[in-house]
Amino acid sequence: MSSTAATVTLTAICVLNLVLTLGMVRRLNRLTPPVGAGDAAAPAGARPADAAPSVAGPGLPAPGTKVRDFTAVTTDGTTLGRAELTGRGLVAFFLTGCTSCHHLLPEFVAYADSFPGGRERVLAVVVTGKGGPDDLVRRLSPVARVTIEPVGGPVSTAFGVDGFPVFSVLQDHVVIAAQEKVAVLRRQHPGVVPAVNGAASGSGGPSTG
Repeated sequence: MSSTAATVTLTAICVLNLVLTLGMVRRLNRLTPPVGAGDAAAPAGARPADAAPSVAGPGLPAPGTKVRDFTAVTTDGTTLGRAELTGRGLVAFFLTGCTSCHHLLPEFVAYADSFPGGRERVLAVVVTGKGGPDDLVRRLSPVARVTIEPVGGPVSTAFGVDGFPVFSVLQDHVVIAAQEKVAVLRRQHPGVVPAVNGAASGSGGPSTG
């Protein structure tokens, strides 16, 4: 074999070896996840797995959940427990320092203000995370009974809540709906529709005869 033929043969073998090596590298890259994938820190206020459940998901009590017994004291000094959760009620959980909680607060306040039965049928649980609870308490107090507790406190534990925010409707201390979005819950369970002026006062002024 001439030197030229030997060179060509060696070159072909090298090229084939390179092609096979590159193919193996590409296959390994597809099978091996990138380093650090899934390790990014969750944003403030994100619930576990950062999921957006349609009915119930991480951190949300499932419909049909029976609230366990608990004891809590509201900011006005009233002691509450499961026995007080009779009839239809609205219960919300907020975490201080939670961006989503503060973003949805005005929408919740409007919903609570229209909820049948008024303030006595609404309970807002303020869970202390980063920052103080004063602003949440101040804005919630006009429309809800408010209680403050640490993460993993008695009310959160009784409801099975470990993500925030949570908005739920109860019937006789049984959860019938729970959502992380006020608008979704409000579509399922509308509040009181404000009466149109004069709608409840008859057809109008006196007849002139």
